[in-house]
Amino acid sequence: VSSWAEGSDAYITVKDNGPGFEPQEQIGEEHVGLDNVRERLHLMCGGTLEIQSSKESGTLVTIIIPASPNQSSPAVR
Repeated sequence: VSSWAEGSDAYITVKDNGPGFEPQEQIGEEHVGLDNVRERLHLMCGGTLEIQSSKESGTLVTIIIPASPNQSSPAVR
């Protein structure tokens, strides 16, 4: 787990060295939890969730939170 600021954005990454997966093989599968996190990040602060993975290489999840949230976003508590 690591975090840093770059420009006006905050980055949080979580990386593992597990078996990983091929993203193209996951198309069509539902990922309710990940979709929920993506939507909440977007609605609450204009943030994003990115996932990079490949078999045998583990997975890297990156959350990007802009320093200036969307004007239409509700206040984060």
